[in-house]
Amino acid sequence: MDRIIAVDYISLYINEASRIGAKYFTIHPGYLEFDDNGISDFDFKQLSKSILKLSNLAKEKGISILLENTGSDREKYIVLSDEQHEILCHEYSIYLTLDIVHFESFMNKKSTNEYNQALKKLIPYVRNAHFNDVLNGEHIHLPLGEGNFDYHRVLSFMVNEGYKGNFIIEESGGGFSPEEFIFAGKEYIESLNGR
Repeated sequence: MDRIIAVDYISLYINEASRIGAKYFTIHPGYLEFDDNGISDFDFKQLSKSILKLSNLAKEKGISILLENTGSDREKYIVLSDEQHEILCHEYSIYLTLDIVHFESFMNKKSTNEYNQALKKLIPYVRNAHFNDVLNGEHIHLPLGEGNFDYHRVLSFMVNEGYKGNFIIEESGGGFSPEEFIFAGKEYIESLNGR
């Protein structure tokens, strides 16, 4: 029942996004459901039905649905496998919003080669990417320069692999103000212009 309500609710926003001329509409996979014993339940078929309904509406409105990847350490959130992402992209004509912080939270302990290969698999499906800095691979969004994540290497790799979409700096998380994120992003852009 919650998923039906969520689909109806999101449908209203897809209509509004169409009205203002949006090209993309990002959604999250949602939350796990827990029974009385605290056991989680996730039915990929139900999620697929919901995404199909939203995708069909979005197509009618000239919008692409983008599904955002989920980060680690979020026990109440649905985390999809690479295979499930591929099924949704191929069968339901959706694409991805790549949250690079979320990706980093899963992949930071992998070798550079494993990291790059996993990222390379996703790039053809990614239409938007957003990022921040990260400290030691923890799933906490930080202003650029506040962590130790080599986000510039990741962005450069994506571009070199053919990514042509947006790179968006998120402006909240880690107890920092939106202004701190914006200022750090501005400094990063200025440093790129000087390269």
